[in-house]
Amino acid sequence: MDEPVRQSLRRLPAQAPRLLRPGFQAVHVLVSDLGGRDAAARDVKDSGLRRGIYYYAMELVSGARLDDYVKNHACSRRETLELMRAVCAAVQYAHQHGVIHRDLKPENILVSVAGPEIRYKVSDFGLAKVLSLNWNLTRGGMGTVVYASPEQLAEPPQPVSAASDVYSLGVMLREMLTDDADDMRLLAYGLLDRREKSISEQLVRERSVLAAAEEIGDHETARPVHHRIGQLYWELVYQDLVQGDMQRYSLEQALIHTEQALDGSAADGPRWLLIGRIRLKRGELPQARAALDAAIENGMPRRNVLPYLAELRFQQRRYADVRKLMYELGAQPASEQLSALQQFWAA
Repeated sequence: MDEPVRQSLRRLPAQAPRLLRPGFQAVHVLVSDLGGRDAAARDVKDSGLRRGIYYYAMELVSGARLDDYVKNHACSRRETLELMRAVCAAVQYAHQHGVIHRDLKPENILVSVAGPEIRYKVSDFGLAKVLSLNWNLTRGGMGTVVYASPEQLAEPPQPVSAASDVYSLGVMLREMLTDDADDMRLLAYGLLDRREKSISEQLVRERSVLAAAEEIGDHETARPVHHRIGQLYWELVYQDLVQGDMQRYSLEQALIHTEQALDGSAADGPRWLLIGRIRLKRGELPQARAALDAAIENGMPRRNVLPYLAELRFQQRRYADVRKLMYELGAQPASEQLSALQQFWAA
């Protein structure tokens, strides 16, 4: 330990009366002795040397961590900003006296209420750095990863400055001002975006295979590729990844490629079913009925087609037929969602 620091620790009891600006816990007695005025520490209860280790004891700090306080008191955005402004002022005081906290996070900012007064304390300076001494109060310095600044996480670690603490304060403020529902929506949009990108990449690959097969007149290879392309365009629509003109284009491409996949074989059953679903989505009800009938004629099990026949009758407002079809479907194993529909139409 550097000699100036040893001297500071030895003189802690003498510094105790030079107390303390509201808003801080720990470390600031050192700041006071090393040149600061009206330092922002709190009452020093005891200090000394025990088993070769210098120590000092300070008052116990109670209070809720910052984010819990904001959540439990349903703080408005304005109230949260006012609270953070006070916290920033306390951190700025430390910076003005050459101390970088390096581990600012909600649990290190304690908030309590005493009557009409809100009290806050910035605590846990265990990773703090005294710039004028080029001395760390403890070993290490990365801080808590979620709140640490880029220079703290770099390999090797880069020099820290007041900007490192400002970064951590910004992360905390964003967390407290962001609605969890917003994060869920962003996550959902991100997942949908990745799904759309994945399907688009598959379409590019399948179209390349199709172009190569058609160039040499290999229709046996081309037909199943047409079917896969039709299914991919349908997935874009079915998963609601495209809207408006893009949805209409996707439906058109799905229909064109699926019809080109028909070859009169037993494999046509699923293809006709897909054509029927596409026609239903486009509102082409007579063509949809013909395609669904063709699916059954080409070996598609009737129970697999019944939900779409019921949807067709519903769009035609033939509700008695819907009830009959759902009753017929009731004898077959069904998913939870389909079971709910069966119960509705059976009522």
